[in-house]
Amino acid sequence: MLSLTWDDVNLERRVMFLPDTKNGEPKAVPLNSLAVEVLECLPQTDDLVLPGVDGARLSVETKRLFKRLGIKDASFHTLRHTAASWLVMQGADLYSVGQLLGPKTLKMTKRYAHLSPGYMQATAGKLDTAFAGVLPE
Repeated sequence: MLSLTWDDVNLERRVMFLPDTKNGEPKAVPLNSLAVEVLECLPQTDDLVLPGVDGARLSVETKRLFKRLGIKDASFHTLRHTAASWLVMQGADLYSVGQLLGPKTLKMTKRYAHLSPGYMQATAGKLDTAFAGVLPE
């Protein structure tokens, strides 16, 4: 992401192209409305979308922000897990989440998606509806 250039971003089509990903395969990534809005606010005065930002600086700033927000034991990478979890809890299937986030296997995608206790309780509660009218009162 830090090597992303403006040539790799198409705001009109709401997509960015990552020619060199962690798993070695190029990838087109759809952008949501918030991502497009943020990208539209950035100056396009350099080839790079995020000029002057390196991994170490990003890591330090992310940890500083988490600390200020009272979030413990989190890193920039934690955001991938959070995104995967939120997507699954909003009804996205694991295959689609994997396609979006980029792990090569469904097994890796499952490692990213952590379901909250509240979500699990709500899921268990769906059995009440399933059994309604089936069991005698």
